[in-house]
Amino acid sequence: EGRIWAAGNRGVLQSLDARGERWRRWTEKDGLQSRAVWAARETRPGEIWMGYMESFGISRLRFPPGGGAPVWSHFT
Repeated sequence: EGRIWAAGNRGVLQSLDARGERWRRWTEKDGLQSRAVWAARETRPGEIWMGYMESFGISRLRFPPGGGAPVWSHFT
């Protein structure tokens, strides 16, 4: 909660703290279909949807409750 997700042409930025002082960049090596991301939106806690600038469809990034590796799903 209180995190910022920012989409752009070099991936998606995620704030790692509520004050926005630490950030993480998500790219193809992390599971994105493309670096060119048009939009990123948290729909419920732990679930982020991303839409691409090119026709790659959309992706969902889920963070399992209690920790663990994030899970990607891609839809075209």
